[in-house]
Amino acid sequence: MKNGLLSLTLGLLCAQGVQASCSDIIKAELSQRELISKAATSDLVKSTIVSVPAAALFLPAGVVFEATAITFKGIAMFKVANAKKKLALYTEASNGGGRETKRLLRKLKRQHPNSEISYEELLVEIQAADEQELGCAPGTVPSNKQIISIIDTRDAQE
Repeated sequence: MKNGLLSLTLGLLCAQGVQASCSDIIKAELSQRELISKAATSDLVKSTIVSVPAAALFLPAGVVFEATAITFKGIAMFKVANAKKKLALYTEASNGGGRETKRLLRKLKRQHPNSEISYEELLVEIQAADEQELGCAPGTVPSNKQIISIIDTRDAQE
């Protein structure tokens, strides 16, 4: 269902002649992930209500039930935070830089000490990757490692 809604949204954008950037894909993904996170919160509350009395009677079952709900909520929170960080990265790159882009540059320099890419060049590369949807697909959020490999690939082609 969620992938269907996301692909429908992106399909409508493409049908209208609007090229969806990676940021647009992440925004759509973020809204879906926030809905999932809210549902996980609701499930966690409901499981706590059930688990507390169940733990008194059936200790292992109540603990497992609660631990499962906590795990799903943790995963949902992590996915929302990850999507927000990537959206912030693309936004910062288009606005002239910021904390996330500087962090990515430090990571790039650690992984490739002989890289001579400047901060301004990195911002341009991130904007290009955003506009060309490099590393983005509906239902996913690219990692910093993927963004760095895209930049490495583009540098190798030049």
